[in-house]
Amino acid sequence: MVPIDRKLRSDGYLELLEDVFIPSINAAFGDQDPINIIEDNCSIHTAHIVRNFWRNNPRFNRLPLPPCTPEINVIENVWAELVREWTLSMARTEEELIVRVEQGWEAMRNRPDYFQRLTDSVSTRLQKILDKEGSLIHY
Repeated sequence: MVPIDRKLRSDGYLELLEDVFIPSINAAFGDQDPINIIEDNCSIHTAHIVRNFWRNNPRFNRLPLPPCTPEINVIENVWAELVREWTLSMARTEEELIVRVEQGWEAMRNRPDYFQRLTDSVSTRLQKILDKEGSLIHY
């Protein structure tokens, strides 16, 4: 988790990729290839400079999500789980919010079964979408 102190634009996202993402991936996975990356279709992820970044880093296999498919965007589930037990009074300042997010993230990292179940659910979600001929599903 990296706190961002400004409205994120594509140039800031590119800085995060270069300064945080790449070193973190290298520390966690070494020279392992390929590394699959999933991004949604927000304008930051589809900006020209970001697409060039991925083209210039072939180690990463970018797997874009189709537009308007929150039911297969697993990060939505992660955020929902992270804030499930929060109340508004738990973080009154930005610093308290950052601490709360970091604590929640660390607690989730200690639950690898949650992430495995989430990953395993993607094929089921995709099949449900196919069964409904592309219509939204409840997941």
